[in-house]
Amino acid sequence: MLITWYSATVKGGLLGLAAGTAVGGLGVWAASRRVHAFRQLTVPFRAFLVASTSTFVCENALDSSSKLH
Repeated sequence: MLITWYSATVKGGLLGLAAGTAVGGLGVWAASRRVHAFRQLTVPFRAFLVASTSTFVCENALDSSSKLH
């Protein structure tokens, strides 16, 4: 029982991490194409925006997948 809960939680977290990275990367890409001020941001700050988005989505996916199981 504990193993199935753990694997469901890890699977949900990895799916959330992949989805969050895709959403964050797409958001940064779209903003750099549309907004001139966003193009002036440094690369480390853009990477921070992608990483923070993926972390947020991953934590939510972990929480919801552990509650569902």
